[in-house]
Amino acid sequence: MNLSFRDIEYFLVVGELGHMGRAAAQCGVTQPALSKSIRRLEEETGIRLFDRAARRMSLTSSGLAFVEHARRLQAEYNDAVRHAGELQAGQAGFLRIGATYATLDSVVMPALAVLLRRRPALRVSLTVGLSDALCTNVEQGQLDLAVAPVYARQVTALDIFTLGEDVLEIVVREGHPLLEKGSLDFLDLLQFSWILPRAQASARQAFFSLFEDAGSAVPNVAMEVEFVSEGALTVVAATDLISFAPSSLLKEPSSPHVVPLPLRLPSPLSRKISLLTRPAATWTPLMEAFRQVLADQMQGQAV
Repeated sequence: MNLSFRDIEYFLVVGELGHMGRAAAQCGVTQPALSKSIRRLEEETGIRLFDRAARRMSLTSSGLAFVEHARRLQAEYNDAVRHAGELQAGQAGFLRIGATYATLDSVVMPALAVLLRRRPALRVSLTVGLSDALCTNVEQGQLDLAVAPVYARQVTALDIFTLGEDVLEIVVREGHPLLEKGSLDFLDLLQFSWILPRAQASARQAFFSLFEDAGSAVPNVAMEVEFVSEGALTVVAATDLISFAPSSLLKEPSSPHVVPLPLRLPSPLSRKISLLTRPAATWTPLMEAFRQVLADQMQGQAV
């Protein structure tokens, strides 16, 4: 099979837009040229990729299955092109990095500060978002790397390079009524409302799974945030709201003064700060350099 990378690119655009005219405009080619490209790809693969209507192009079941193969081929090709360009450019290059809100300021930005000092010509595209979206971007080749927390039950198809580990503590203000109880269980935690990350966040899903495993209802959420930050802990310190926070944040001198609840969880709510890449991705020298800076930085924090 002798697939053209340009035909694959055109196929993915048509599959995404479902319209020949818009796809031709986005690809910068004529509709007849785009149609010829799709036919050529169908002949090469031996499968019908689209159901054709007057104005719509809908992927067949075989076409949907081929999309994943096409994305991998496109990502691998783009990897090879960038790798070759980086080798030619020496210290220069382009790095596409993803970060969650929880890792942006504490992990990624300090590492980039080091890397950019060492490689002044480096260009970086930084995407900040939730870990699930970043994982999809890495898997589809839109990002080279992502730095995100990975929780014990979280499933991902990506390669994981663990940088460090952290434990989440359930926290309240000093003098909170729950601190007066001799012993605590999950039902006690339902008496008060919570500050938690949004429903899509992996941290919240991992936390709620503890309640579900115990056969308990989940807490009422009074305030949703992108991630539990020092600002969120300020609200905890001033109210009866409950939240959780990584132990590393609680050790920061600037962190608002909250205290962990003495509650023994069935399993520790831990997270691994991880560097995520596509399986079998080509590691460019820049990617290797960024990974080494991250590893040195996390080792220094652990000392």
